[in-house]
Amino acid sequence: MTFYFRIHDLIIRFVGMADDTTRAELEELSEGKSINKDLRMDLTYEEIDQNIDNLWSILFTTGYLTYCEKNRL
Repeated sequence: MTFYFRIHDLIIRFVGMADDTTRAELEELSEGKSINKDLRMDLTYEEIDQNIDNLWSILFTTGYLTYCEKNRL
């Protein structure tokens, strides 16, 4: 369970860093819509929270987001 709380804290931190665009994209997701994002699968612990765009990679690798084929967007 410790891992879960650390990921949760990281996501909360990202949401706090989010600009209007990121907040709008999060809202779209909460409405069941899809967004198109490039993901980084090679993030290191040191760089994980250095860029708000890493939020999408974290959400994907922890199972909060799933892959959807581009033609379904």
